[in-house]
Amino acid sequence: MGRINMQHRQLATLIVTTLFTLASASAEITFERVAAYVATAANDDPQLSADGKLIAVQRNRGGNETVDIIKLDGGDVLESFQFKQQIDVGLHRWIDSENLMLRSWRGDPHWGIPSRGRPERFNFKQRKVEKLFSGYEYTEKMQDYSLRSRFGTDQARIVFGVFPKSNDARAIVQHDFSGTTGKAGSGRQRTVVGSSKVMRYDMANEKYEELADIKDMTVIDVYTNAKSEVLAAWGQPKRTRAITFNEQVHLYYRASQKDEWQIAHEGNIDDSELAIIGDGPKKDTVYVLETITGKRAALSYLDLKTGEIKAVFRPARTDVSAYYVDGEHSLYAVKHDDHFPQYYYPNPKHLGAQIHQAARKSFKNANVTITSFARNNSGAIILVDSDAIPGEYYWFDVKSSRMQKLFDRYPQLEGYPLAQRNPIEFPARDDLRIPGYLTIPSNLTSKRPLIVLLKNGPGGAETWGYDWESQLYASLGFVVLEVNHRGSSGFGKGYTKAGFGEWGNMIIDDIATGVRWVKKNAGVTSDEVCVVGKGFGGYAALMSIIERPGIFKCAVSIDNVYTDLFANWNRMPRRGAQERDAFTKVGVEPDANVLKDASPRWRARSIRHPILLIEPLQGFANFAYAQYGNARAFVDELRQGGVDHRLYMVESSRSDNWLKDNDRQKSYFEVAKFLEQNLL
Repeated sequence: MGRINMQHRQLATLIVTTLFTLASASAEITFERVAAYVATAANDDPQLSADGKLIAVQRNRGGNETVDIIKLDGGDVLESFQFKQQIDVGLHRWIDSENLMLRSWRGDPHWGIPSRGRPERFNFKQRKVEKLFSGYEYTEKMQDYSLRSRFGTDQARIVFGVFPKSNDARAIVQHDFSGTTGKAGSGRQRTVVGSSKVMRYDMANEKYEELADIKDMTVIDVYTNAKSEVLAAWGQPKRTRAITFNEQVHLYYRASQKDEWQIAHEGNIDDSELAIIGDGPKKDTVYVLETITGKRAALSYLDLKTGEIKAVFRPARTDVSAYYVDGEHSLYAVKHDDHFPQYYYPNPKHLGAQIHQAARKSFKNANVTITSFARNNSGAIILVDSDAIPGEYYWFDVKSSRMQKLFDRYPQLEGYPLAQRNPIEFPARDDLRIPGYLTIPSNLTSKRPLIVLLKNGPGGAETWGYDWESQLYASLGFVVLEVNHRGSSGFGKGYTKAGFGEWGNMIIDDIATGVRWVKKNAGVTSDEVCVVGKGFGGYAALMSIIERPGIFKCAVSIDNVYTDLFANWNRMPRRGAQERDAFTKVGVEPDANVLKDASPRWRARSIRHPILLIEPLQGFANFAYAQYGNARAFVDELRQGGVDHRLYMVESSRSDNWLKDNDRQKSYFEVAKFLEQNLL
């Protein structure tokens, strides 16, 4: 197993009392400074064309996103594409060496999932744009338009490079939702079938080939071999319409296309996660990432003859969280994060593994990720980032083994300070191991106020590398603590499930315990502590100041849909969804009093310290207005309780009300001013 060489780093049990130097840690809070850290990447997600001679890169120009086509030999920009009405580019992928698949989105993804447009094909030589999937005429039991709107609605359903020596993509189509109606238990209730077709799709010429029709299953992922046979499928079985949450997942397999499907695994969604990668280490095997065979996610393979799942590599303390394939969709590495990123190479002699290891030797103290391969493996794009490197893109030429820098991801940060982000680990009240990160401002001369930065979640995890938000606050003179509290993912399914039912309880306790640990062991923080969070993190920030007023002096809640757990629960359909919501949040059968007790809205009048609420009003979707309604009800309670607070609504000047980069920058400038007022 490869490990990044970071011998100059120490885990935080030894931390940081020697980091004081001579200059001041404070910096003037200006809009320009905040905007530099908050802005979208100026150069992002460069993708090599199929022949490896061109790059398509997404660029931010004055808040408007374009895709530039660049010639590697000479660096000339051959073409630049921008959607009409300043609509942003959400996804770009090469179909071949002349056509790109482009997908628009309306709005800033920072404020939740934006409205995504239909995929389009852009021929940059002919400057021609056409809607994709317009020629698919499969109409069985559904109107063509309705079916096409489902085809490719999730970008993960379209996968490139899975067919050797071909530019065809693989796509999954959901279809056949017919059934009878009637009351639950009557025998006449409507059945949601959710069958799925797997298609081979020539996107350049609008040609389709049906590979499999998988009945009674909403397919999430599949495996296709070199012969285009569909031999494994992962998804959810059919359920009756009366049931509003489906907790079951199935893994199907077969040795050949002519065989009947067999079930390799039936399980609960909380205990069974799986991603299908591609060809396995032996004939008739498939590589997968899975949590089925152990407590932590492993790289494993599925035997297509027996249905057995056998682990190849399982980390000692964390989950395998990502896998990497080359231009022919062949696996060369998997990643897990145990304080720092670490890698396992199933075959160290694989071309992708050799390129990755060579790049890691060149950048010993950084994250190294191969983000794109040419379809013929003639070249690769490499992203290098760390706490001190916001992101640098390089082109690696396989024939010459030459690496050439392309561009910086965030060139606007040149001249601004970047702080060291130290991994920490501390015991919770019940001795559960809690990991996190502590970012120390550069040039520290005295103890500084502490910002507790909470991620959106509760799933997901903070991992080491460049993090714009922790760097922003550190540049303003604050020490920044990030806590991967229970409920986070990446540390085993037991760790994730430990957060079920603990939203207002042990998760809040983990955060407070982290603050006490830092104050006792780090020696760099003053008594002033503010908690800042987005989404679920905003909820946890408000509950922290409610439950632990002696620790936190202020709180910032950003884009928080959870101010009223009871109201959210009450909007959900019964017979599954409501029960699931209550179980994951407060751990009981639906109970209004328990949900209200865990909701900031119903305990608002008990808040004794200043709070800032940042709430976006993006688009005109029902959920946006529901969130706005929750925020207004919460603010009414704050007013009636005489609580020191401010509500900043993020609104757009555009007629369609979709937010842009500048709106995000203004929002975080408000956060910076609030922190300055209450902590400095």
